[in-house]
Amino acid sequence: MIVYVVALNMDDLSVQHVTERELTVDQDLILYQDNEFLVPPTLNPMSVRGRRKTGGGIEIVYDQSKAYAWKELRRKRAFALTQSDWTQAEDAQATFTEAQRAAWNLYRRDLRELPKSTYDPLLVVWPEAPQK
Repeated sequence: MIVYVVALNMDDLSVQHVTERELTVDQDLILYQDNEFLVPPTLNPMSVRGRRKTGGGIEIVYDQSKAYAWKELRRKRAFALTQSDWTQAEDAQATFTEAQRAAWNLYRRDLRELPKSTYDPLLVVWPEAPQK
């Protein structure tokens, strides 16, 4: 099984770097060595961070930070725009009614403005694509 080895910056407990490693035994989020932790492949290694335990030591926790959420919003928005690029081609525009053309233009405008019109990136209201 391939796992991520996440090295933490020991000053602020943020992710310093990530590498992949082959693991032969079934392990969960555990201390690997010094400032490195194993993260299963089902998790995004950039969504974890360190936290100091009350009794001493460090554990890693899932971090759904706003910064990561904004990055994901932009990635998904770029994908949605790419998936609707065909609607802007001249031959596609020629087959649309005026209402269809307006609906696709509005959808794409709403996607482009999503970062500006979203208050919380964890609570995104995605525009709905028009019928093809």
